[in-house]
Amino acid sequence: MISSDSATAAALMSDQAAMELVNLKKRIYLTIMSSLDFEECAHKLLRMELQPGQEIEVCRMVVECCSQERTYLRFYGMLAERFCRLSREYQALFEQTFGDQYAMIHRLETNKLRNAAKLFAHLLHSDAISWDVLAGIHLNEQETTSASRIFIKVLFQEVAEYMGLARLNARLTDPRKQAVFAGLFPRDTPRDTLLPESVAFMQQEAPDAAFVLWLGDSPTRYSLHLNHTQSDQDIWADIEHVAARLRDGFAARGVPVYPVLGNHDHNPETGCAPPEQDPAYYARLARVWGGVLGLPQDAAATTARGAYYSVRAAPGLRLVVLNSVLYYSANPHTANSSTLKDFGGQLAWLRSTLARAEAAGERVLVATHIPPVVDLAAPQWQPYYQEQLAQALAPHADLLLGVGCGHDHTDSFARLGTLSGQSTPFVAVHAVPALTPDLSVLPLPPGRTDADTKNPALRLYDYDAELGVLADYAQYYIDLAAANAAAPQRPDWRISYRAATEYGMHNLSAGELFAAAERIAQDRSAWCRYLRHFLVEKAFVVDSPVIRKDLVCTMLYTDPLRALKCALAFPYPEFDCNATQQPRSSSTTTTTTAP
Repeated sequence: MISSDSATAAALMSDQAAMELVNLKKRIYLTIMSSLDFEECAHKLLRMELQPGQEIEVCRMVVECCSQERTYLRFYGMLAERFCRLSREYQALFEQTFGDQYAMIHRLETNKLRNAAKLFAHLLHSDAISWDVLAGIHLNEQETTSASRIFIKVLFQEVAEYMGLARLNARLTDPRKQAVFAGLFPRDTPRDTLLPESVAFMQQEAPDAAFVLWLGDSPTRYSLHLNHTQSDQDIWADIEHVAARLRDGFAARGVPVYPVLGNHDHNPETGCAPPEQDPAYYARLARVWGGVLGLPQDAAATTARGAYYSVRAAPGLRLVVLNSVLYYSANPHTANSSTLKDFGGQLAWLRSTLARAEAAGERVLVATHIPPVVDLAAPQWQPYYQEQLAQALAPHADLLLGVGCGHDHTDSFARLGTLSGQSTPFVAVHAVPALTPDLSVLPLPPGRTDADTKNPALRLYDYDAELGVLADYAQYYIDLAAANAAAPQRPDWRISYRAATEYGMHNLSAGELFAAAERIAQDRSAWCRYLRHFLVEKAFVVDSPVIRKDLVCTMLYTDPLRALKCALAFPYPEFDCNATQQPRSSSTTTTTTAP
C-alpha cells in the first residue's frame, strides 16, 4: 500500500517536473523569438543551463516554432544546422526529432507540416543530419496518410530546389544507400502495382483462359527488403487482398483461380506449422480460398486439413495442389521432426487422388510452391519427402502433365524421379518466375554496383486436350529499367520467348525437356539464352563455371549424388556468356544419356 502522504508527494513532484518543462519551453521560445539572427539565437540557447536529457527540447522547440510561422523562414534551417555542426549530440537529436515528427505528421495542419518539411529539407541537403533518417519512410498505401505523403512531397521538392536534380539523383542512386531508400522507392510491390497490371494484361491476352494458377507468396516481402517484419494481421491482409484482386479480375468473369500456399504466407517466414499443431491457420485459409476465391466445397475441406486440394480444372484435366511448405528444408516445425510423418495425411490423399484420376481417364497437373528438384547448394525439399513425392507420382507418370512451381523467382526446368534406378519414369518440373522482382541469386559483375533484381514475369500455357499434353508456353516479362524510365506510363508486358521454339521441343514432356537440357549443355548459344531466361531477361548476366555446372547438372540428373559427380567431372564445353571469343572446350566432350 502507498500512504496518502506518499501519493501526495509523488503528485507534487510530477507537477513540479511538468512545470519545469513548461518553463524551459517558454525560455527557449522567448529566446528564439527575441533573437535577431540565427547566430545570436544559437549563442543564447547554448548558454542556457540545461539538465541532462533536456537538449532534445531545444530541437523540438526549433521545429515547433518553425511550424507555427505563416511561411517557412530560413532562419530555422540555419539555426538547426548550426546546432548539428556544433555537436554530434545535437545532430543525433535532430535525427531523432525527424522520426518523431514524421510519426505524428498526421496531427499537423497542412501549413505546419509544410514548414516542418522545409526545415528538414534544409538539414538534409546541407548534410547536417544523415540521410539514414529516410529509412523510416515506407511509401506505400498501408503505411502512409495524405498528410505524410504531402510531407514527403514537400521535403523532396525543397531538397531538389536546393541540390538540383542531378545531385539529388546521384544521392538517391548511391549504391551504399539503397537499403536506406528501399522504403521510398519500393520495388517489391506485386500487391499494389504488379498484380493489377498482370491481371489487366492477362484479361486482354487470354480472355478465354481455362483457369489461373497462383503459385503462392501473397504477402509483400518487407522482411527481406525493408528490414520490417510483418505481423499476422499484415500477412492475412495481404492474402485476403490478393485473393480479392484475383477474384475480381478472373473468378468474377468466369475464370476460376486456384491458389497454392507459399512459404511467405505465414508469420514467421517458412514457419508454417503442420495442421496437427495449428488447425486454426488452415481453417482460416480455407475460409479465404473458399469464401473469396470460390474453391469448391470439397477442395475447401481438404484445404482446412492441410492446404492441399484437387479440382477438375478443365474437361479431362485434374489439378492437384500440394502444400510443399510442410516439406520445406527451412521449415523448423517439420525439418527437425524426430519422426517422419505424413502431416495432414497429404501423401496418402495424393496417392488415392492419383488412383482415382487414372481410373477416370484424367490427365493431372500438380502444383507446388517449393520446386521438388535437385539443388546442389542446399536441398529445397527435405530429401525423405521429395522421394515420397517421386514414388507417389512415378506409377502415374503417363497421365502427369508435369509439376508447376514457383518460390525461386527464376525461370528453369528439370525432372523429378525416384532414386530406384534409370528405368523409373520421370516427371517434368517447371519452375515459373514470379511477379516479385526479387534480388538475383547471382553476384554483380566487376565494376557493376547497380541494384541487382530480376524482372517481373508471368506465363501462359497451351494445353492440347486432344493429345493430352502441355504443348507450349509463352513467357512474358516487364523490363523494370524501361518501365521506371517511362513512368508514369503503364508498364509494357513483353514476350520473352515461346518454349517450343526457343528450346526446339515438340511439347513439354519430361523426355523433351531432357533433350533440350542436353542441347543447353552442349551449345553455347542455347546455354546463354537459357541463362538469360533463368534470370528473367536481366540487362546483364554473370556467367561462371560454378553457375553453369550447377544449372546443367541439376537439369540432367534427378539423383543428387549423380548431379554432384556431374558437376565435379563436368564433361561438357566451358562457356562464358559475357565473353566475345569462341568457347573453350574441355579435353573431353560426351553426350549424356538419360539418367
